[in-house]
Amino acid sequence: MVLRGDWYNIQKEIPPLQVRRGVGRASNGGRVGGRVGAWGGLLHNFIQPPYQSPPVPSNVFYARYPFLEGSRLMLQNNGISVDRLIKDPLFVKPRQDAIERILEAIERGDDATEDIVHFEAMQESDCMMVIASSVIARMMVSSIKDDLLFNWYAHYVALTEHRMLMEEDEDGILDVALHFEIEPDIDGETYKLQFTDYLKHSARLKGPEWKLINRGLDNGQVSLTKKVFIRMLMETIRLYTLDKLHEMAENVPEPVLKAMKKEFQQDIKKIRKELDSKKAEYESENLGEVTADAFPPCVVLLIERMRKGDNLSHEARFAVVSFLHTIGMGSEDILKFFGTSPDFDVERSRYQIEHITGKSSSTEYTPPECKSMKGFAICPGENKLCAKRWMSHPLTYYRIRGKDIRKQMAEAAIEAEKAAAAQAKKAEAEAKDESSDGPNKESDGQSSKTN
Repeated sequence: MVLRGDWYNIQKEIPPLQVRRGVGRASNGGRVGGRVGAWGGLLHNFIQPPYQSPPVPSNVFYARYPFLEGSRLMLQNNGISVDRLIKDPLFVKPRQDAIERILEAIERGDDATEDIVHFEAMQESDCMMVIASSVIARMMVSSIKDDLLFNWYAHYVALTEHRMLMEEDEDGILDVALHFEIEPDIDGETYKLQFTDYLKHSARLKGPEWKLINRGLDNGQVSLTKKVFIRMLMETIRLYTLDKLHEMAENVPEPVLKAMKKEFQQDIKKIRKELDSKKAEYESENLGEVTADAFPPCVVLLIERMRKGDNLSHEARFAVVSFLHTIGMGSEDILKFFGTSPDFDVERSRYQIEHITGKSSSTEYTPPECKSMKGFAICPGENKLCAKRWMSHPLTYYRIRGKDIRKQMAEAAIEAEKAAAAQAKKAEAEAKDESSDGPNKESDGQSSKTN
């Protein structure tokens, strides 16, 4: 079977190597020119001697980072085709591992992590199996064609690679970075990037600490710690994985799709079942009684402004009404929040609320996502929960925070029950002691009188 692109066509020719910029970098351990693009090969066509050829990464390195081009070449050089990955009994274990990896990504979602395998102890054949498992997982995920699964799996991969990179040496980090055309100047624990590269690769990261104005510039470069640089690289890996999954899904060769449906039919059904179950869990989750303590900062601020008599913009009013309605608050209760507005008109406000909530219109609106709130200039800034990479909607914030509050309340109730039970047991024991001591004390008193 001859395939193309990210479906690991083993007959794909290697394009000519190109010399990268950054010649003469002194802070990368003496390497001149760094690695060659995503290929990680030798600088065969380098025309400015003398130079020192960078060492070729080991099979272990590619097993740790199977999205690198060298991983594809390892499979190609060992005659491993997509047909073999799907059908060959030799790859039964990698196929099982791929399925488990996908199921874990679904089950654990944003909390997904994977224990670091001790790759250094692996034989070459073991490394090949790890790479094969990663490829099979991407093939299966892309064939299912579900955006939520794409996001969960990309996050799972990024978290796994983040843990790998935190244990990586300088050369290894640089090799991975160069795959994405990120060329830092490394000076000890400091990674310096051109500010344009920094803006490109940190654009999706939230929090004030990622804003360029809070980083500072020195000759057009942004200085990052190793930890911060790896966090940025993790987000780049996540977006790269997500893009590749979408690209593969759009270009799945029909023969591959048929072969996978035939060979993996039960496994794909199992994955879909878990995915549908997880979706249903999110969609049908009862938000319960309205919990003001779980409101996101944006809603809290807007309600405070309304109580102070501020005249909110149309976008701000829409956000408040749609949010409060979605979490279960009635129209009349929502109306009370608008009573202190300077232009408050009962009938007009009631009409607007009923229109947004779908009572007097054919559409029941939901609140805008975080990106839109920022665009409307009604996001007051992020707290710790807002700054989570996956936090993209006020309702998500409310659901997560509400869970935490209900969990705390449940734990407090259990502790209160335990304390009450202990107190009752203690009171029962004291009462028992008093009843057993009573006759003796009375008898002692009578003896004293007799004497």
